[in-house]
Amino acid sequence: REPSVDRLIGKLDISPPMITFEDQIDIHYGGRHFQMIYIDHCHTKGDTVVWMPKERVLFSGDLLTYRTHTVNRLGNFMNWIPALDLPKKKFPAKYIVPGHGPLPPQGTRIIDENKTFLTQLRARTAAALKKEGTPARAAKLVQMPEYSRWFRAQNVPNNALKMAKACSN
Repeated sequence: REPSVDRLIGKLDISPPMITFEDQIDIHYGGRHFQMIYIDHCHTKGDTVVWMPKERVLFSGDLLTYRTHTVNRLGNFMNWIPALDLPKKKFPAKYIVPGHGPLPPQGTRIIDENKTFLTQLRARTAAALKKEGTPARAAKLVQMPEYSRWFRAQNVPNNALKMAKACSN
C-alpha cells in the first residue's frame, strides 16, 4: 500500500514499549482515569479498548466500526462475534468512539449492529460453504444487501472468504 516506506527501513529508530500489560492497565492522567483492557484476538491480535468509567466513554478501537465494513486481514471472526458481548456487559457506555466511521449516536446500539452484521455474515457464509464446498466459491455467493450503504461495501467478498476459511476449519 502507498505510501511506500521501504526507503526508511533500517533508518528509523524505533524504541520498544516501556510499559506493557496482559489483561488491563489503569492510567491516571490529567485528572482522568483510563482503563486499557485487552479484549481478545478479534480484528487484530491485540484488540484493546480504552474505558473512561467516570465519563462513561468507550474507545473501542477496531473492535467496533460504525457502519463501515471491516478490513479483516489479521482478524479472527470466531473470537470477534462472542467478544462483542463483553462491551455491553462490562462498560455501561454513554458514548462509544469506534475505530472507523463517524461517531455513532449516543448509547450502545453500535455494538448490536456490529454483532448482527458479523452473525449474518457467518450464517450466510456457512450456508454458501455448505452449498459450494470451498471457501473461494462460497465467498462469491455471499450477499449482504442490507449493508450496501455502509462504507467499504466492496469488502463483503473478502470478509466472506475470511469467514468461510474460519468456518471450514
